[in-house]
This record gives sequence, structure tokens and C-alpha cells, in this order.
Amino acid sequence: MKSKTFVDQIGTVTYDESLFLGRKKLYVDDVLCEKVGKKQYVYTDKDGKTTNLSLKGNYISGVTVSDGINIYSIIDKPKWYEYLFFAVIVLFHIIWGNSIALVQILPLVGGAIGGLIGAVFAVLALCIMRLLKSVGLKVLIGFVFLGASILFNYCVCIVILSALLIVM
Repeated sequence: MKSKTFVDQIGTVTYDESLFLGRKKLYVDDVLCEKVGKKQYVYTDKDGKTTNLSLKGNYISGVTVSDGINIYSIIDKPKWYEYLFFAVIVLFHIIWGNSIALVQILPLVGGAIGGLIGAVFAVLALCIMRLLKSVGLKVLIGFVFLGASILFNYCVCIVILSALLIVM
């Protein structure tokens, strides 16, 4: 995922992160900064002046760059409603699947398997929400992924119940 931001004292800062591998690259004015530490980068401009930059965070939690004096936000932190959708999707599966009365209404897998299903869909929803600017679209994405996770969990539950019936 790439994000470009203009910073007054530094220039155009481009942050590139591989979502699956976690590899991070930092560019200033389209020049790749040299990585000197886990979170430390050095930028050399056209005049030969070097600037030490410190990178903090990731694509999901928000990214800041510091030049030692000032801290600049490259990717904003998630809003409260993005965290809320993340928690609702995960907790819905864990709680619903562990309640006998609720499972009789709609059979879903709970516990660790339900939590894993919810977590995968919640992370996907959060990643897509981070790409969007509109609050309405973010809320819509949250509900779509909640529905998709319920449907997937229901299918997993039916497969498990069918397998149990065949064994018996």
C-alpha cells in the first residue's frame, strides 16, 4: 500500500508497505531513503544534505515520520468507528457461536474458530476502510464484511454439522 503526503520541511514523502510481508520503503521527493536501522532511514537530497528520519507505525495503526525535531503524520490513525467494526465483527462470532439459544436461531461456529473467522474478515474490512475517505462508504464496508463473515461462518458450521452426522 502506497501513501503520498507533502511535508513542508521535508518534501513529498511516499510510504510503501507490503501488507503481507511487512516490508517498508520510504521515499522523499521520489528518492528511496537508505534504511540504516529497523525504523531509521537516511535521506540525501540533491545538495548532498542528509536527514535522519524515524518511521513509526504501520498501515493499519497509522504511520508517522520524525526528523528528530518534528513528527509528521503520513497515514492517519484509524477512527473510532473503524475500531468499533473490527471489534463487533470478531466478538459477534465468538459470542453468538457460544450461546446455545442463539445457535438454535442461526447456527454459527464460536470460540477460537469463530474468532479466527471474524478476525480475518475484520482485518480485511479494516484494510479496505483505510483506503476510503467517505465515512458512509466505510460504514457500508463494515456491514458488508459483517454479513460476509456471518455467511462464511454459517457455511463452515453446516460443513462441520454435516461431517458429524456422517460420522454418527
